[in-house]
Amino acid sequence: MKVATKPLSVSFSNDRDNRQRVPHTLRGSLQTFRNRVWTSKVAESITLVMVAVVVALLFVVVLDRFWDTPMLVRMAIWLLVVGVGFVIPWVLYRWVWQCRRLDQLARLLRRREPGIGGQLLGVLELAESDREQSRSPALCEAAMAQVAELVAQRDLREAVPKTALRVLAGTFAIALVVLAVLTFLATPAVTSACRRLLMPWQSTPRYTFVEIEPLVDSMIVPHGESIRWRVSLKPESRWRPAQAIVRIDGFLQIDAKREADSYTFEFPPRTEATEIKLRVGDLHRTMMLLPKLRPGLTSVTAQMQLPDYLNRPEAIGMDVRGGRLSGVQGSRVDVSATASSPLRNASLDGEAVAVQGASFSTGVFEITKEPRLVRLGWQDEDGLRGRDLFEMAVEGIADAAPSVVAQNLAREQVLLETEQVNFQLQTLDDFGVKRVGLVWDVSEEGASRKVHGEKVLAKGGPYASSLSVAAVFSAAALGIKPGVVELRLWAEDFLPGRERQYSTPYTFYVMTTQQHAQWIAQQMQKWQGASLDVRDRELGLHERNKQLRAMQQGQLSNDAIRNELRKQVVAESANARRLDELTKQGESLLRQAARNTEIEAEQVQDWAEMLKTLGDISENRMPSVAELLKKASEQSTAASVVTDDSEPVGQRRMQSREGKGETAASEAEGSDSEPTKTPSVVDQESSLQPSGPPENDGRAEPAKEMHADDSNSRLDKAVTIVAGPVNESAASEPEPPAADASLEAAVDEQAKLLAEFEKVSDELDAVLANLEGSTLVKRLKAASRQQAQVADEIADHLDVMFGTRDSFSADEHAVLERLAKVEADSALKLAAIISDVEGYYLRRTLMRFKFVLEEMKQLEVVASLAKLSRQIHRDQGLVMAQSEFWADTLDRWADDLIQSGEEEGQSEDENSDPKKLASLPPEAVLEMLRILEGEVNLREATRVAEQSKSSLSEAEYRQDAIRLSDRQTELRQRSERLASDLEALPDGQVHFEGDINLMLMASQTMNEAASMLRSPNTAREAIAAQTEVIEMLLRSKRINPQGGGEGGASPEGGGQGDTEEEALALLGAGLNAKEKLRESESLQMTGQSGRSLPEEFRAGLGEYFRRLEESR
Repeated sequence: MKVATKPLSVSFSNDRDNRQRVPHTLRGSLQTFRNRVWTSKVAESITLVMVAVVVALLFVVVLDRFWDTPMLVRMAIWLLVVGVGFVIPWVLYRWVWQCRRLDQLARLLRRREPGIGGQLLGVLELAESDREQSRSPALCEAAMAQVAELVAQRDLREAVPKTALRVLAGTFAIALVVLAVLTFLATPAVTSACRRLLMPWQSTPRYTFVEIEPLVDSMIVPHGESIRWRVSLKPESRWRPAQAIVRIDGFLQIDAKREADSYTFEFPPRTEATEIKLRVGDLHRTMMLLPKLRPGLTSVTAQMQLPDYLNRPEAIGMDVRGGRLSGVQGSRVDVSATASSPLRNASLDGEAVAVQGASFSTGVFEITKEPRLVRLGWQDEDGLRGRDLFEMAVEGIADAAPSVVAQNLAREQVLLETEQVNFQLQTLDDFGVKRVGLVWDVSEEGASRKVHGEKVLAKGGPYASSLSVAAVFSAAALGIKPGVVELRLWAEDFLPGRERQYSTPYTFYVMTTQQHAQWIAQQMQKWQGASLDVRDRELGLHERNKQLRAMQQGQLSNDAIRNELRKQVVAESANARRLDELTKQGESLLRQAARNTEIEAEQVQDWAEMLKTLGDISENRMPSVAELLKKASEQSTAASVVTDDSEPVGQRRMQSREGKGETAASEAEGSDSEPTKTPSVVDQESSLQPSGPPENDGRAEPAKEMHADDSNSRLDKAVTIVAGPVNESAASEPEPPAADASLEAAVDEQAKLLAEFEKVSDELDAVLANLEGSTLVKRLKAASRQQAQVADEIADHLDVMFGTRDSFSADEHAVLERLAKVEADSALKLAAIISDVEGYYLRRTLMRFKFVLEEMKQLEVVASLAKLSRQIHRDQGLVMAQSEFWADTLDRWADDLIQSGEEEGQSEDENSDPKKLASLPPEAVLEMLRILEGEVNLREATRVAEQSKSSLSEAEYRQDAIRLSDRQTELRQRSERLASDLEALPDGQVHFEGDINLMLMASQTMNEAASMLRSPNTAREAIAAQTEVIEMLLRSKRINPQGGGEGGASPEGGGQGDTEEEALALLGAGLNAKEKLRESESLQMTGQSGRSLPEEFRAGLGEYFRRLEESR
């Protein structure tokens, strides 16, 4: 049947109302079909979405078990699920909205049931077509009834479109069951997957059954070091795999077994950033290894605060990177360290300490007696620790006791009760010396117990780690009676409760003049016995020599005889050395005897004669015999002897005395032709200045040149002479003519004086020998010689020392240590000399002293010598050159201080007046020298009193000053008494007017010094007054070293005469009996600048500095 495709139009409204309707049965069937379609399709779409959600969730859960599902993958799944969710709206549109009308249902039905669907669609068109119904209503109704009956016979559910509802429902059920099981078994995993699926754009952490301690995305590791990395499982971890895997750069795989819930990986050294992937069960991590240098300590310093009792408030900073810190017990220390990068934390022995930036401080801790090992740890901001803990050994050192020694002090001495011993007290302490002093115990004769006494010498301070102070000991000044004195030096430091530290005892046998005279006699008897033993040896050698000489010439060629001669040579030389040592011992005893007024002059004369004889034998005769024997032994083996008359190297030095090597026969030959000379009470000093004519530099008047004809022979006061520049005209003058009658008379009178002077001649020489440090001139000369000796000794060792700073032998190191000490002592002595020169100038205002003083200060001699003592270990050549410079400079200063003829106030006419050239009595000269020695000792005692002033109470200091004033008053009284004795001599006011005035002037200055000491005042003013007295009593003059003439009492002529009186043979030699005037053997001198070096050292120094620059 053909169905119209267009609805029929109805022309009349009343016809529309009367048209046929779709049967109710048919309509019901279609509505049932529609509901069936709706239900199946909507259910299918909902089930599909649910399946998609559940499957996606399961899929994410499964994926998360194998890897950390990336966000893009999770986003794709989420989009897919969302896309599936859009099926529901589509289904609602397609199967609900488009299947809501009967015609839509008919068309849907026509797809499955074309026949029924077509008929049904035709009926529906008829029902809707007014035109068809108006043409044939009955037919329309019959058609509708027929279709309705046909539809009623058919089951339209079969025509419902097919769906996957069952499959989807089954899938959903299965997925839901799986999901439920997983939820039951691993709820966190499902929950995590759900969150990760629903919100894929968020970085929701993936749940894993393996749970580890938190890891960082980038791990800082030590640069270039093997790495031990530990991954630890959390206690709540559900899965604990037996193995973990790390892949480095995607290639290198490192496995680690589980040990105690952790995995330890050994990474090879890394030097650049590296990616690693960790896999532990279902856990996967990707990290970056960033190599970095470990933080190191760039500085470790300690601020040490010493204990309060040391009185040092400031902290001591020290570098302790060496890992050792030593400090006195009780000190408080704060250690600070700075690392190479900012720090996160630091620790001291495992305890955290404060950190500020890259630095940290341990805080203050105390150094105790027990050693302590301090460990410092640090960690930078990236978690890197130092390679090792910094270990520092902290050692507490006990405050050491001070040590005290004496310099220039014999262990045992025999002293007169009025004798003074001068020495240096030296003490050392690790921190500071508080006080130093003397203590003595006296065992007096007849006393049941010892007498104890002490004296404070000086006060130190917290920073006085070493002290070197002058000290004197005089039994009379300290009120000590004769007996055995045990003297000890003591020192105190600042440690509370510590007792004084004492030196080893020094024993002094203090005697009265009578006891001392007996002791001298006993010692001289022993000495005489020893000398007789030497003489007996010599007699035996002499007898044997006579036997050898008696042999015939042919016998001398025998080997046995030649050996015998050689033995005689050795024995003769050995006996000469014994006699020389014995002579020195005798001279020492003579110096002891010279201090004792109880010893008779006749005894001194006897001892002096023996010393003169033995000295002549040891120096001249015995060496001559040995030389003859040596020649005899040589002549016996050779037919002729070739002699070498060339002058040995180094013998270009002038000698101040000649004839030391001559034989006794040559001396006796000229003895009859020379008249007896008056002995000289002089002490000669050499000069390093050039031997040419002196140049006046405008600073002071040159000293007047003295010659033999400037004064007649006269026994006068003690005078120190210095060799000045050669006077060309004086050197070429002929011998003076014979003396006239008046001079002959004076010589006769002097001959009578010789017998009287024999009694005290050796005492004069002994006292004069102690005047080395008396005058400023002599002290400067002594300092000059000391510098020259230092230079010479360095020159002797320079060939092995040069360029070997750190490879000295033990002997060379000992030599350098000794020379360094000599330079340090010289600096102290020069400081005292400069102080005395300044004080003397303030009193006398002499221009020559001013010029010398200004130059001393300008050149800074004390600081320079102190610097040499520190430089000698590394710059021997420079120290040698500087020592030569200072030797020459000090010698020149001594020459500049010498008084000129105009300043002496004596004219040549006065010197040539015979009435004023009478010789002083020997007793007067001896007393003058004893006064001079007493003044020198008093000045030294005044120095000691001044340095101990700060450590004494005012009453104790005043008592010491008054005691010194009393000694000064005693010397003044002796000077006045000596002037009175000279004035009381026949014609004393005429002959000794100058000496009397000198003693009175010295007495006035002594009185002034005594007043200063009593005030009390022991400072520079009092020492300057005492120095002025010494300069008055012992003058210094300049002589012409080539002056001729017959030497007399006044040494200015440089006389070379001898005397027949053995008792006076030792007189005039003084302490410088072996002194030689020398010329420099080098053409290059250092000069005043101290920079020009000798030619022989320039090449070596140049090579040294060249290699030093190349090594830098």
